[in-house]
Amino acid sequence: MGRDNPTGNLADDCPTEFGDSWQNSTLGCPDSDMDGWADEQDSFPDDVTQWHDIDGDGYGDNAGGTSPDACTGLWGNSTQGNRLGCPDSDGDGWDDVIDQLPSTPSQWLDQDGDGYGDNASGIFPDACPGVAGNSTIDGYGCPDADGDGMSDDNDAFPDDPTRSQDSDGDGFDDLEDNCRFAAGNSTEDRLACPDTDGDGYSDITIAVGNITGWNISDGADAFPTEPSQWNDTDGDGYGDELNGFQGDDCPTEEGYSNIGTFGCPDGDNDGVSQGGDAFPDDETQWEDTDGDGYGDNPNGTTPDSCILVIGISSIDRYGCPDEDGDGASDLNDLWLGDNSQYFDSDNDTFGDLVAGTDGDYCPDEFGTATQGVMRGCLDSDGDGYADDDDAFPTEKSQWTDGDGDGWGDNQSAGAFKPDHYPDDPTRNAGEAELTCQPNSIELDLVGGDYFTFSCTVTTDMVGDFTVRIEWQAMTAINAASRVQVVSFSATSGQTQTIVFTGEANDYGLHTLVLTATEPGSNVALDTVTISLNAMDSSIDAKPSESNDNSALQEILDNSLVQAAIGGLVLFLLMGLLVIRGKSNRIKDATNRQRRAEELVRARIERGMNHPTRKNFGLAGQLPPPPPPVE
Repeated sequence: MGRDNPTGNLADDCPTEFGDSWQNSTLGCPDSDMDGWADEQDSFPDDVTQWHDIDGDGYGDNAGGTSPDACTGLWGNSTQGNRLGCPDSDGDGWDDVIDQLPSTPSQWLDQDGDGYGDNASGIFPDACPGVAGNSTIDGYGCPDADGDGMSDDNDAFPDDPTRSQDSDGDGFDDLEDNCRFAAGNSTEDRLACPDTDGDGYSDITIAVGNITGWNISDGADAFPTEPSQWNDTDGDGYGDELNGFQGDDCPTEEGYSNIGTFGCPDGDNDGVSQGGDAFPDDETQWEDTDGDGYGDNPNGTTPDSCILVIGISSIDRYGCPDEDGDGASDLNDLWLGDNSQYFDSDNDTFGDLVAGTDGDYCPDEFGTATQGVMRGCLDSDGDGYADDDDAFPTEKSQWTDGDGDGWGDNQSAGAFKPDHYPDDPTRNAGEAELTCQPNSIELDLVGGDYFTFSCTVTTDMVGDFTVRIEWQAMTAINAASRVQVVSFSATSGQTQTIVFTGEANDYGLHTLVLTATEPGSNVALDTVTISLNAMDSSIDAKPSESNDNSALQEILDNSLVQAAIGGLVLFLLMGLLVIRGKSNRIKDATNRQRRAEELVRARIERGMNHPTRKNFGLAGQLPPPPPPVE
């Protein structure tokens, strides 16, 4: 601390003002930064590390202090590179000593030494800071072999100083390229424009915005994808170059032929030019190899099925040989040589043309009719007449009914319902008399149940005549044959006799009915009856007349039921005899029961084993005998 005596030791240079300065022989004066230097002598009163600035450039002379001046005796304004306060001519902060470009503000480093600074944000920045170069257009300081200012990396023509830019990369400089932004290789109508097929003619350019259009009328390629064609004078779609793809044979005349010749007039539009079309007015045909008037195209109108052979067929096939001239080809003509008939659609051997040979009245339906007017139609009964032409379509022996009375005109033997008066609708059936012998038969079933009788048919009819004799069926009678047929002819005589055999199944009075008719007729020529009295001497019972009209009678007529009833009756009789207590009656009853059992068993055995019964399917086991008398 200084003292106030100015002449004494450590005299206070600011005796009226508190201070603790002690440098530069100035004691006791204010020292704000406490570096020992009085504020009035301190060039940096607020910086404890600096106090002198001999050159007055704002940077302290103390090399160990804050922002020390690198050039203490020389005013300067540099601020970069740890060299403060040195001269900086271009004011970029770097002093002139270390600034490689001291006259270029914002640049100070040039490591490749080409004169362009490395600071990318400064002026004239080096685009290739590690490689010396002289480019000046696309970037500074990059290699430029041809010296045109465009760096080699961006110079489309690095060895040609007269060309440098090729925006679309097509090998043509922008100054000569007619399509600068569309790569192309055209060389004829325009230079360097798109040319898809590579024939030298550019593709059409559509006008869009600032782009000018270029059309076929300007010289653009009319066939942009076909390298052998580019021009189409007549505008028909076929190129003028005859040797090119589908060259126009008529280049100045619009035409659309495309078979044989291209681009010539084609009136029917079938592809063949008028001059080469065998059918100029038919678009489906154009060639006729054999010259018969039928075209070779199989998918066209009336196509020739025999293109190498002249023919006139026109029905089944066109243009094939047809020797009989009926329109059907010889190959398919089933009546070759006959021009009235050719096909048989239903394969029944009758031709489809009803008016022709073997004409089929029903050409679409298989038929076998050969008679009448409807040949070739369905003939269900096989008599030769078509069903629709047959008065009796289900009867083979009849087909016509001239008088319409329902009886056929065919009177041959065995014919169905023959009309013996075919022109008289009031008469039809023939006449005959039936007689049978004997007309009354008696039969004891104990001795046997078979019987026989004969019937005689007599007629005055002339010619063939057939009579059917039918024995009416009965449940009580088994007939060996119920129906027999006799036929008369001019040589057979007027009388014929037949024999019937039957078997009685039960005792009683039975009426046998026999009827004579012609085949198919329900009108009886004659009817006879025979009385049959079937008795059973082993049973004390009166015969009753057979009546088939009751269901109860049918049950009673059954031999097995009768046997069962007989056994039951005998059993009751035996019971009554026991009650009476008469031994002789018991003995007689026992004998009678034994006899009844024997008769019943014999009848049943005969019934079961008889051939006629077996033919009717009536075989079976014997029933047990009646119970014995106790």
